Amino acid sequence: MAWIARYVAVALALLVGFQDVAWALSPAQQAVLLSNGAFTPASIPGLVAAWRPDQGVSTDGNGITRVNPAWGTSVALTQSGTTEPDLAAGLGPQNQNLFQFSVARNEQFNIAVDQTFSTTLTAVWIEAPDVSAIRTVFGSSPATGGNIRHSLSGGAASANLTPTVIGGSPTNIALSAGNQINKNLQVIAMTWDKNDASGTAKAYVNNVLAGSAVVGTGGFTLNRIGATGTVTNPFQGYMGPILWYNRVLTTAELTALYN
Repeated sequence: MAWIARYVAVALALLVGFQDVAWALSPAQQAVLLSNGAFTPASIPGLVAAWRPDQGVSTDGNGITRVNPAWGTSVALTQSGTTEPDLAAGLGPQNQNLFQFSVARNEQFNIAVDQTFSTTLTAVWIEAPDVSAIRTVFGSSPATGGNIRHSLSGGAASANLTPTVIGGSPTNIALSAGNQINKNLQVIAMTWDKNDASGTAKAYVNNVLAGSAVVGTGGFTLNRIGATGTVTNPFQGYMGPILWYNRVLTTAELTALYN
């Protein structure tokens, strides 16, 4: 049960997103799950996959070759050769493992199955040491979707998240002062509602709505983590766990998990 308590306290606080839907868990249902220790990412409806650096990870001499999801569908993260991300053992909160990405080796994960839907994407950044260029967190091929990147300004912190959807051009979400991405431990998330009339994307940093922008309603297909679909603007730093939902999560879900 210790790993459950640890995950509830640290990793499950990553689940973010804010739009009420009829089939979300009620606060009472969440309280029951939390009280009996049975709360996992799969307790929240719409989970596509939850990838953990300490579970379902296969490695070889180059790095991580495959990450099977701890919960959700069978969608796995894969890679081969010199572009495999590394496993950083014990560098996360409470000595958890992390995924480590190197710009020098252009490291990134492929996702086995492309899917397009309303979405909530979350990740922990323990450190993003390269603050000199655009770095991509979640990406997809230009023919089928867009990218969620963090673009940097001032050489110290990221002032923008840059989501793109089908048929649209990159749109910056300007992050508010005090909520910009830096080299410290942070939880980031982006939500995008396919059914929203304006196609609004919202960015959250450490459980705070840090900014939003209209990006269009065409769609978003995720097929890469740590680089764009064409393997450009690679990420530099650490991530993990990574959670992906096919819907925008509610404020009640966020509050229960984060607290």
